[in-house]
Amino acid sequence: MNFKLTYLAVFMILALAGFTFSACEKEKTDTIPLETVNGELIESIDYGNRILLFQFKTDLLTYPITYTIRNEVSVEGSNINIRLIDIEKDGHDDLNIAKGPATCLVNMGILENGQYNVNLTAGQTKHNGTLDIGDALMSLDFAPTAGFTLLHDTLLRIPFGIVWGYLGYQSTSNEGLANSFIANLNSLGGQAIDLPDGNYGYFSISDSGDFVQAIDPNFNYHKSFIRNYQGSASALNGQIQYYKTEHYNKVDLMIYWFWDGEEK
Repeated sequence: MNFKLTYLAVFMILALAGFTFSACEKEKTDTIPLETVNGELIESIDYGNRILLFQFKTDLLTYPITYTIRNEVSVEGSNINIRLIDIEKDGHDDLNIAKGPATCLVNMGILENGQYNVNLTAGQTKHNGTLDIGDALMSLDFAPTAGFTLLHDTLLRIPFGIVWGYLGYQSTSNEGLANSFIANLNSLGGQAIDLPDGNYGYFSISDSGDFVQAIDPNFNYHKSFIRNYQGSASALNGQIQYYKTEHYNKVDLMIYWFWDGEEK
């Protein structure tokens, strides 16, 4: 009896050790060294709070787009420390995944107006810059160094209430639905707006005043819009849900709103 109990105990210990080893093997991260990257600032909104993000992409465009850049960030007073460590593979190399850059979105949180030192480590290279945050814009200055390219040195801040996007569709027979959504947005209180030309992160305004945004190339047709909307959040959400429910197979709605977090 004692021998059998001892044998069972040994078996259980070995099984547990094997399970632990397997678990460790599963959690092991498969990575690739990070080479050159580019980056730009983006500002997001969380219930009226402005959140500053730094988006990084590899210059190399041959990775599965599901690959991510591992990163660490800390904000200590006026110092922002960002470390881009390496590229994490996702274990789906056997799938037919579209190729592009490995990416990451670094969340720097809510930052007050003022000047910050940005200390960036990208793989084996170090880059030091200065970030100035004002009411209307942010400017970022990095000395030119190998390994990192800043795409835009200025980010204009999107005013609260700006709503923008597009409706994509495959047939001209659905153009009326796209026009109808924009007309309904106007009826809810959406107003045309003239923004200063420049880069806003999600979109840009050209020197001639044209609104420019990225459009999914899979759509044959699209209708873009940008409005100043200070109306009810529930009214706008109701309109969005109606189109997504009733016309989901005819038009695709891509919409963004810099909401101040207050229900009117």
